[in-house]
Amino acid sequence: VLLDFKRQQAEEVRGLAADAKPEAREKIDREFQRQVERYLDRGAGECHLRRPEIAQMVVEALLHFHQQHYLLDEWVVMPNHVHLILWPMPNQTLSQILRNRKRHTARQANLIRG
Repeated sequence: VLLDFKRQQAEEVRGLAADAKPEAREKIDREFQRQVERYLDRGAGECHLRRPEIAQMVVEALLHFHQQHYLLDEWVVMPNHVHLILWPMPNQTLSQILRNRKRHTARQANLIRG
């Protein structure tokens, strides 16, 4: 499914005029992200977060660094992904925070799953 979404995105990009404004490419990229999010929100793919012990571990991992590395406002754990609203603390970047949380929770989930 992801490859099909990527193919559609590539076709739309190829169809852009050579002098197309950057906003046109941004619109195509946003639509690609919307397609992926809609697909995930339907509960497609692996749904390891449906297991309560894995979902709880993810919540605990998110709360662990609240007010240290970021301010966590809202979150929801879906069966196959997580939505977050957070603000990085000074000297922290969003990419660094997400990379660390994803790495940690993936390792822990794999241990739980055996």
